[in-house]
Amino acid sequence: MKDRLSLLIILLISIIHCNFAIAEEIAACEGKILQIAENSSSTLFAVYDGLNAAIFDAKNHSQIDKFHDEKIARINFYTEGENEFLAAITETGQFVVRKLIKTEEGAGIEDGEPYYSADCSDVSGRKALIAVAFSDNSDYVAAAFNDNSVQVHFRLRVTGGSISHTITSHKTPVYGIEFSKTGEYLAT
Repeated sequence: MKDRLSLLIILLISIIHCNFAIAEEIAACEGKILQIAENSSSTLFAVYDGLNAAIFDAKNHSQIDKFHDEKIARINFYTEGENEFLAAITETGQFVVRKLIKTEEGAGIEDGEPYYSADCSDVSGRKALIAVAFSDNSDYVAAAFNDNSVQVHFRLRVTGGSISHTITSHKTPVYGIEFSKTGEYLAT
């Protein structure tokens, strides 16, 4: 637990400095680190710098994979059965899930099309994304917009699609949203 806390503190410090000082310096990004995520087994972590997301092995701090994706609002690891995934939602509301595969080097992102994707964006272009939340298993993703609305998307594993529901009852801006651990409740 102490090592995990130390790693988290160092990662948070690196948001300002854009490099890691964990046993050695790791050049993870070209600018400031804007997002950090850790998988549930604490074996991988991902960082995002505004242009690229990089996945690292938490044990030896080596970069495992990297992909270009502009304007990510939030990244999150989750597991489903024996599989592990990295989910990202962009500032424009594009929700993409990439499947991680085990390789000789440790892990990597499966080549080809994303495992799952959904469009949570506003087609009118008048709304801006303010906050986003994933449920722990990423069955749900919620997106809050500057018009006080919240879209909740439920992913359907069988069809690869999603069911959406928009909450429009907020009278004031929604600045933050978060799912409960069970995914049963959404706090706004």
